[in-house]
This record gives sequence, C-alpha cells and structure tokens, in this order.
Amino acid sequence: MNINTNLSGTVRDAFLEILSETLLLIRSAASDQDLFHALADHAHNIPGHLRHYKSDLLIFYWETERPCFLHNPASRRIGQAFQDAWPILELEYYRIKTLP
Repeated sequence: MNINTNLSGTVRDAFLEILSETLLLIRSAASDQDLFHALADHAHNIPGHLRHYKSDLLIFYWETERPCFLHNPASRRIGQAFQDAWPILELEYYRIKTLP
C-alpha cells in the first residue's frame, strides 16, 4: 500500500466534524452508558489519524472502526450524526484504494 502522508483539508475537516459531533453527543449521552462507550470508542483514534496521517489509517478507520461503530446497537440511537463527514471519507477511501 502506498503510504500518503498528505492530509487534504477536506479529509481533515471531515475527521474534525466527526470528533466535534462525537463530543457533543457524548455530552448529551452521559446517562446512556452504552451509547457513551460506543461514541468514545469510535472517536478515540481520530486525534492520532490527524496527528500522524497515513492513508493506511484512513483505510483502517473506514474498514474497521466505522463498521464496528455501525454494528454497535447503541449507535442506532444517534441517527445520521456523521452523514456529512462520512461521504467525504468514503470518497478518499476509494481514491486511495485505486492508487497503483
């Protein structure tokens, strides 16, 4: 896999949007321990993705972290919280996957 250390502003902003939305959701989910844990588990690696970006980290997020979050029953309680950010990351994921 070609390791790309250049993080585009759009991808960075999408990760920041997920992180910001997650923090707001955690604040409102304090009494819902399952949702609280699902949100924290989903977002805890995002600062590292931003700090030490490599295309492999975005691939790991898209193929592993996001599906784990989506398969957690608690995540269904937040609806479409990341609907604006995920399409941006999806486009970048497919762009990376098609690199030679």
